[in-house]
Parts: sequence; C-alpha cells; structure tokens
Amino acid sequence: MGVVLLFTATLLVRSYTRVQSVNPGYRADHLLMTRITRASNANPTSQDFYPRLLDRLKGLPGVTDAATIQQGFFMEWNPDQVITTEEQSAGAGATASSDQLNGQGVSPGYFRAMNIPLLKGRLLEDGDRNVAVINSAMARRYWPGKDPIGKRFKTGMPTSKSPWKAVVGMVANTRRQGKEVAPIPEYYVLGWGRAVDAVVRTESSPIELATALRSEVRGLDKSAAVSRISTVEQRLDELLAPRRFETLLLTLFSAIAVILAAIGIYGATYYAVGQRVKEIGIRIALGARPASVTTMLLRQTAFVALTGIAAGLAVSLGLGRMLASLLYEIAPADPIALTIVPAVLILVAVCAALIPASRATRIDPIVALRHE
Repeated sequence: MGVVLLFTATLLVRSYTRVQSVNPGYRADHLLMTRITRASNANPTSQDFYPRLLDRLKGLPGVTDAATIQQGFFMEWNPDQVITTEEQSAGAGATASSDQLNGQGVSPGYFRAMNIPLLKGRLLEDGDRNVAVINSAMARRYWPGKDPIGKRFKTGMPTSKSPWKAVVGMVANTRRQGKEVAPIPEYYVLGWGRAVDAVVRTESSPIELATALRSEVRGLDKSAAVSRISTVEQRLDELLAPRRFETLLLTLFSAIAVILAAIGIYGATYYAVGQRVKEIGIRIALGARPASVTTMLLRQTAFVALTGIAAGLAVSLGLGRMLASLLYEIAPADPIALTIVPAVLILVAVCAALIPASRATRIDPIVALRHE
C-alpha cells in the first residue's frame, strides 16, 4: 500500500510541477483584472466610454498599461464558432463546419498590456475595420505551412453575408482556459461590449489599485457594475486549486503509509531479533563479526521489502493507467517515479531495520546462551 500511494502521489506531484512551469503565453505578474458590466440600457457599442476609461486608468499612479477584452479573458466555456476562409468559399461545393474556435473584441493596446508576443505582421490599431489578428494555432489550423498575413475569412457559412476580415498579424498562443488546457484557434478584432474584462498592468502590487479602478469606472458610468477584482496570478492559482488539493491529499496519505510501513518494518525486525537472540549469541560466540550479523538481518529485511515493493509496483502500473486523465505530460509508467519510489522505500526499510539489527550485535554471548 505504501508503494501504491507513494507512486500515485509522485505522479501527481510531477504533473502539478509540470503544469506550474507551463508558459501561459503572457506575463501574469503585476496584472489586475476586473469584470465591468454596463447597464442593459447603456449603448454596448459606445465609442467613448471604454477609450475614456482606459485613458483614466493609464493615468493612475503606478499603472503602465491598460486594455479590455470582450466576454472575458479566462474562458469558462468551450467556444464553438464557424468561419469560412476565402479558399473554402472559392472551392467547388464550398462548405464550412463548426470548430473549436474563438473570436473576441479587444482594445488596441490589449496585446501590449498582456505582453503577448507578436510573431508576424502588425497589431490592431485605432480605426482598423474588418481586420483581425490571429494566434498561431489558428494559422496552423486554417493555413498550414502558409503565411497567414493577408488571408481573409468571415464568420458563418460560405453563404454568410458577414464582411470579410483580413489577417494583419499573428501573435503567440495564450492558454486562456488554464495552463492545463492546450491553446485553441483564436482571432481578435477591435470591439467593446456591454460586459468586458479590464486588465491593468502595474509597477507595484496590482491589488492596491482596486479601489481606484472602481472609482474611475463609477466616475464615468454610475450604473456600471465592477466585479471579480483580482490579480491574474490569483485567477491562475484558482484554476489549479483542484489539482493542488488532489496532490496534497494523496501526498499526505502516502506520507502516512510510508511512516506506517517504517514502523511495521521496525517492529517486525525488532521481534525477529528477539526471537533469534540465542542463535545470534551462538554466531557471535563462534566468531561471527558484528557487521556480518547486521548484514544478515538487513538482507533478510530487504528481501521482504523488495517482495512488497515488486507487488506494489505491479498494482501501481495498473492504477497509473486509470489516472492517465489526471496526469499532465507525465506517462503512467513514469521512469522517474519508478526509480524514486523503490529507492525511497528500500531506504525506509533499511533505516527501520538498522536499529534492531545493530542491537543484535551488542548481545553478550553468555547472556544469549542463558536466554531460554
């Protein structure tokens, strides 16, 4: 049981460590985020509210940049949109199908504020119409092996009357559904909405600007609601909370199992030494060296421990396949876990057996012969 729990905990710890090291595609530090929702009677396409708000936010002490993104930065849904590329529209019997694709309206300085790298072309600018910036996942999905700059697409099926959008830039992928979820194809256009997420990059602690941010919003629109103020790092931490809880819980159970295994091995070896006092005394009386007696007892303990470890690893490998969905970029038969777990438990077994084994070497042969 100690092997099974320790092996599973090792897999989850390695998965958690791997997830934490994933680059989300943007700089999450010193970034404050909040949801701004305007009243239903407010003009959702207002051309002055959001630009004026961003100008005010950029003027706050310690703020280096600010931007907005429509619908929300962290996607809590699975986008499923339909687009038609110019190549699809020109083909015979042109068709388009729904895909895991997302399109969002952003402010002109969004990519700069989030520190999302530009890979090709240019970013969105004030006054742009019917142009889009796409991520590299969308470029690979719709124009594999080609330069996407200048390509055109429209939302909907080939018969859709939506205007064509020209691709003017390509940016790096961002993991907006959490670090564990692979990036999906995305495109960005200039746009606002009744509800947006505002992101503010600061030089100091971003949460200190929460009050000032709320004040600036209310100063422009008293009916606007400001909610979910937090740092981006906090939001990322919340997304990892379930995995962290599972990892900590199983690690605790495995630690308890290892301690119980150590106590059991210690007790069994201590009992074995007590039962063999006479034999050990005779061995020492006949000239056996203390080191050879200790080695004999440790060897016997190691044999039992190795048998348990082998059985535990067999069960663990079967269980690992069942845990595959919980692992991130870690194989169920992870070689590091297969190395660490036996090594740790052999060390625990040897250390647990060492104290009673050493006690055996201090047995007085005369006392041992009179033991029974």
